Amino acid sequence: MGAERIPSSKILLLVGIFAIAAIPRFAFISKGPFHYDTLDYVIAGKKTLETGSLHYAHGVGYPLTVILSAFSQLIFGFFLADGIKAVLIITVIGASLATLAFFIFVDFLFKNKKIALFSALIFSFFPPFFSVTTYGRLDHAFALLFVISSFYFLFRHLRAKNVKYLVYSSVFLGLAVCTRFSTLWTVFPYLFVYVSWNSRLKKNKLIVFKNAFTIDKFVFSVFPAILTVTAFYLPMFLNSGISRFIEVISNPYQAKWMGLFTPLLTLSISWMVKSLTYLGIALGILGIYFIFKEKKFICFFSVVWVILLTLYFGNLSSVSPRYLILPSLPLFFVIGFSIHKIEQFRKYLGLTILAILIFWTVYPIYPILEFRHSHNMQKEFAMYLKNITEENAIILAKDEGIFLRYYLESTNRSITSFPSTCNQVKMDEFFERMDSWLEENRSVYIIETGFAYDPCRLFLNTLLQNYNLTLVGKHLNEDWHHKSISLGLFEERVFKITKRKKI
Repeated sequence: MGAERIPSSKILLLVGIFAIAAIPRFAFISKGPFHYDTLDYVIAGKKTLETGSLHYAHGVGYPLTVILSAFSQLIFGFFLADGIKAVLIITVIGASLATLAFFIFVDFLFKNKKIALFSALIFSFFPPFFSVTTYGRLDHAFALLFVISSFYFLFRHLRAKNVKYLVYSSVFLGLAVCTRFSTLWTVFPYLFVYVSWNSRLKKNKLIVFKNAFTIDKFVFSVFPAILTVTAFYLPMFLNSGISRFIEVISNPYQAKWMGLFTPLLTLSISWMVKSLTYLGIALGILGIYFIFKEKKFICFFSVVWVILLTLYFGNLSSVSPRYLILPSLPLFFVIGFSIHKIEQFRKYLGLTILAILIFWTVYPIYPILEFRHSHNMQKEFAMYLKNITEENAIILAKDEGIFLRYYLESTNRSITSFPSTCNQVKMDEFFERMDSWLEENRSVYIIETGFAYDPCRLFLNTLLQNYNLTLVGKHLNEDWHHKSISLGLFEERVFKITKRKKI
């Protein structure tokens, strides 16, 4: 018996959804990498291709993200000389696949293609998701694809009781962790779904379906994910054991959870409201009411997901709007369900509300996407530095250093930074190096953002006591920290450092 043919109408629908997600992203694709992480993935992917061994990115490494970066540069490298463009393209593809996966997932949950279509459109144009997938954050795009796929197969297993779906679900969860490590936190809603589906509360007594909690079910649900993560992290473990993770966790500038209810949570919720709009929030509240009446389990799953993940991601020390994409996922089908109910009452009213909602969410970020499509401010600033500094200059920079090294790689300029420390001995060693550069008649410059990460102001105090700072120019730059749905334009000043003459 041959494989079941997929109706041409369904194929056209899936292709259409992919195109609706992809075309606007290609239209607004960023002129440059914009974000530190994007360029880091490009560089790590390039090194992986050049050496034939996996080069992990910063932090916890993001091995699958690097592999995807390398793959994109290998495939698109035949007609694109720039690795950045290759990563931008595969990010758009990943985001479009994630949108398609979300449609399939919601269609499976509700057995309703209209709800699935409305939900997928709202998800695709959610401002943080739309924005980050125009400037190459392939980690977000593919991590979402894998998380959605994981929960799709989890629900398929729960309904069909077929263990192969449980294995698929576990593998996809492992792939998500290897793409973006913080997706590990979806384990908690995952456990909630599995346990609550396989238990019932009757007369204040919890009844557990024991056949769902057997050793083989545990093995099939846990080990595929562990083996997947281990396979991608094996080179790192062999080279440095767990020291890499310990180093990342102990880094004071690494994102850390700050507690349950912090001012960061208030900021995060304000970003979520801004992105969903007041109309979206109203539709979400209405949707919760409708879903509770008809599909209580999905309602509880949605509430648990949003609350648990928002309390984590919304309280991170380096919180950003893009962190809220994952916690917001159920809100999209809750809103989609609400619009479907309105459409059943008044057909064109529901479609009109959907159109207004999408326009309302996209309109505020349109000028931001258009600006980044037309300008690569990090490159423009690097070219400005090239024009005002000597060929053999030393330039001190912190987070911007990765862009300067990339765009000034063909010159003899050296991009470095002072140590972020309160240790006087280490700081003295750095200034001894700087004195040697000056004695070699090499000019030393520092950009304004290069003063960051000076925890005890040890660098700044020593600098002001022993050196002169001379403003040599300023140029427009864009801050990429936490700026997925807002512009971060500012004039970055450049200072020349000279040794102060002793009197």
